Amino acid sequence: MEIPLTRPSDTLSPSGGEGRGEGVRWFMGSLLSLFRTRWDPEPRSWVRRRDSVLDCGSPLPLLRFQTGSKSARGLAQSKTWRPFGRFMGKSGNPETHPRFPSREAPGVGAARCPARRLAILFSCLCLLSSVCAESNKLNLFIWSEYLDPQIVKQFEKQSGCTVTIDVYEDAESMLAKIQGGGVSLYDVVVPPDHLVPAMVKLKLLAPLRHENIPNLKNLDDQFANPPYDRGNHYTVAYQWGTVGVYLRKTNNKPVAPTWGILFDPKQQSGSFVLIDSVRDLVGAALKYKGYSLNSTDPAQLKEARDLILDAKKRCVGFEGSVGAKNKVLAKTARAAIVYSGEAARGIADDAETLYFIPKEGSQIWLDNLAVLAKAPHRDLAERFINFLLDAKVGAQLSNFTQFATPNKAARPFLKPEALKNPAIYPPPEVMARLEFLEDLGANTRLYDEVWTQIKAK
Repeated sequence: MEIPLTRPSDTLSPSGGEGRGEGVRWFMGSLLSLFRTRWDPEPRSWVRRRDSVLDCGSPLPLLRFQTGSKSARGLAQSKTWRPFGRFMGKSGNPETHPRFPSREAPGVGAARCPARRLAILFSCLCLLSSVCAESNKLNLFIWSEYLDPQIVKQFEKQSGCTVTIDVYEDAESMLAKIQGGGVSLYDVVVPPDHLVPAMVKLKLLAPLRHENIPNLKNLDDQFANPPYDRGNHYTVAYQWGTVGVYLRKTNNKPVAPTWGILFDPKQQSGSFVLIDSVRDLVGAALKYKGYSLNSTDPAQLKEARDLILDAKKRCVGFEGSVGAKNKVLAKTARAAIVYSGEAARGIADDAETLYFIPKEGSQIWLDNLAVLAKAPHRDLAERFINFLLDAKVGAQLSNFTQFATPNKAARPFLKPEALKNPAIYPPPEVMARLEFLEDLGANTRLYDEVWTQIKAK
């Protein structure tokens, strides 16, 4: 009968561990069956017992037969089982084909058998260890300065894994990298609320298996069922905050809490940095003009574009939130558009700085944890999300980032001064002026066109 050399299910699965156990069992079965082989004294030839195939193994890819063996030669010449096929010589001896090297001096092959066994064993064990190491690795794609390094170390110790982290500064570059191949490279990503529907539509996110994330119960009710992902089917709330102005104080006069210090030359009180994010920056300009930051009116978007182009002539550059904060701290700029957590950390580093949400209104946002559709380590990714939702870990996270937590169970463990900080937890009257970004669908192209014109001029 024909003996298959491989089986479709013998490959190691790259996803979430499914199929990995079977592949490793096949690998070990083949390795063990190799060492159950009867070696023949004649050099460079050996015979493998057909009855030594393990239940969890399969025949080795290449079988050689004892030269001169009646049973082996008869089997090789059989019409029903010819593993060498057309490569057999007229004598039925496979070693007459050019594929097989010429014979060595008598006794050489037999002398090398133990060394060969050890070499093969060492190579196989190295391969197996690399497979196991790869299965214990979590690849995280996240905003910069957005995770306490101590939390990473705690998870690595608890799970016996290694966490690798790549960072991004804006949502648009994150999405571009995910679409460019990152969907099968990373396990966990942290998308903002307004991008979640688009990523689901593009089939970039995997559904969450809630049975693997029991700490979902710790979420505050207002974050447990967001409008962009009803039932937390694909995402879990991570941190939330606002967009506002971070600036250095002056002794001359107080600064009015308005977007005008950036968009009105008469109100400008010093050098400033614009945030390098299309929805955040265009949204700020729309709010200054009294419009919704989700406007799709071409005339309103044109007004916002012109405001930004004028501000671009007077600013010191475009930066991500972290870079903008650092420029204010370094005194190379007086004001910057930033996210609230960066501002709170900046104020902690320099008491001569402050943060405000402009009176015209601004943005409230919610970042989310999600598992990518082709995540190499799906089980480990969900274990990591559940770890972050632990009450004490959630508090440790927010105490580090200085962003607000959506984890209700974590609030008792937060620093009291953080709960009282209006830059982190705005009062109700300020919350009333805040607006969430929405997924604009096909109208997103309007913002893309505006952004291209802003960057090009």
